[in-house]
Amino acid sequence: MARLLLELKYYDEAGRVKPSAILSWCALFLCRSMFIFALSFILQQNSSELLSWIYPEKRYLYLAMLIAAPAFSAYLLLAFRESLTKHERYWPLLLIKPLLLLSCFLDIGLHYFLAKSLYWQFSWSIALSFLINVMIGFYLFKDRHLRLLVSDWSRPNSPIE
Repeated sequence: MARLLLELKYYDEAGRVKPSAILSWCALFLCRSMFIFALSFILQQNSSELLSWIYPEKRYLYLAMLIAAPAFSAYLLLAFRESLTKHERYWPLLLIKPLLLLSCFLDIGLHYFLAKSLYWQFSWSIALSFLINVMIGFYLFKDRHLRLLVSDWSRPNSPIE
């Protein structure tokens, strides 16, 4: 008899581990620059005003989007995990945790650089983003659910006998 490592609500109908809501929110937070960029295209009238308000210098927007790319890739891997395993491509799913951690640590580095460029003057946006990124990094590093999700989806699903 198979022993459940998580609560039953964290498994899908096939018995595979589902991503937690916290993991999805963490990935979405790490991809926030891409969503801001997409939102600026949706609001065509004030797009440059919105972008200049959040990112005063365009290079920071492009740098933030580059930093968000690994997290967005991990989010896509999470979204298409069933399709990947259906075609017996398990190895990309092993990249989910490293991609999220890479994006998180690069984002922490960006906020460190921004704080340093402001000569360490306090900024709520930098401080709050830095704190959230540190908490996400700790969560991603220690989360048992993520570890079980990656190990479950990165191998063929053997039927229970």
